[in-house]
Amino acid sequence: MKTCMAPNELVETVRPGLSSNPSNVKIVEAIFPEHRFQASFPDANSAYTYENLLKAFAKFPEVCKTEEVCRRTLATMFAHFEQETAGLYYVREINRDYYCASWSDWVVEAYPCTPGQKYYGRGAKQLSWNYNYGALSQAIYGDVKVLLDNPDLVSDTWLNFASAIWFFVTPQPPKPSMLEIVDKSWTPNNHDLQENRLPGFGASIMVINGFYECGLFPSNPTAAGNRQRAYRRFTADFGVDITGENLDCNVMAEFDAQGSSNPAIYWAPESGCRLATWQTAYSALLQGDYTRCTQDRDYYKM
Repeated sequence: MKTCMAPNELVETVRPGLSSNPSNVKIVEAIFPEHRFQASFPDANSAYTYENLLKAFAKFPEVCKTEEVCRRTLATMFAHFEQETAGLYYVREINRDYYCASWSDWVVEAYPCTPGQKYYGRGAKQLSWNYNYGALSQAIYGDVKVLLDNPDLVSDTWLNFASAIWFFVTPQPPKPSMLEIVDKSWTPNNHDLQENRLPGFGASIMVINGFYECGLFPSNPTAAGNRQRAYRRFTADFGVDITGENLDCNVMAEFDAQGSSNPAIYWAPESGCRLATWQTAYSALLQGDYTRCTQDRDYYKM
């Protein structure tokens, strides 16, 4: 299934209250009007505007297509925003390290760090690392260099929310996407159940930061609880029933290849651009990436 994204030209036309706004944006406006945005995030940085939020949803028309799922989507996203940015207070990470990955030849080749730039956390998801900036840039602009050269676009434009939605909708095998957890299209198999990976908000914590926050003795022992408290608040605000939902990840094992979510969603140039479960620079979810793979694969034969 291709990741469905609207043209940037359409996104730029979105304004609060316009009759021309896309249908999913109108659903967001109906259940979360601007005055509620201000009340929910009273300490938000001025870069996080309501208009930017609407534009971000416009970019992803498959998100918030129905009111029921949209309420749960907003509650889930906002709970994670609380932990990642202290209620949208932080636009940029406090620890502004380089975050330039060089652990693999393909990462260095596909997502080269631009001299003088740093890829620390920015935006509502606190997007980090050059490979994430490059992958987001390819998805939004069709060119990895736009955000590798100008990472502050993720903090200063509607990408401060769109980067978070991109992460929300994009699976990272063997993890499902958070959208698949929220809309209940992710179904755990027997192995998942044996590893205590159950549907619900707890699984979304495992997706976003499970290595540090989940399990019996996490290195960040307070974060999962913070996310759950925020989720309870936002689900109450949006009238979402969470009775019986698994909210915690304290007894979950990390997602692995034996679970139900390990699809082959990357084109692998080193194997003739066949589909693979391991990450490459060519996503089967993005139109045009197979062509890019076939054009570049000769490089990998050298």
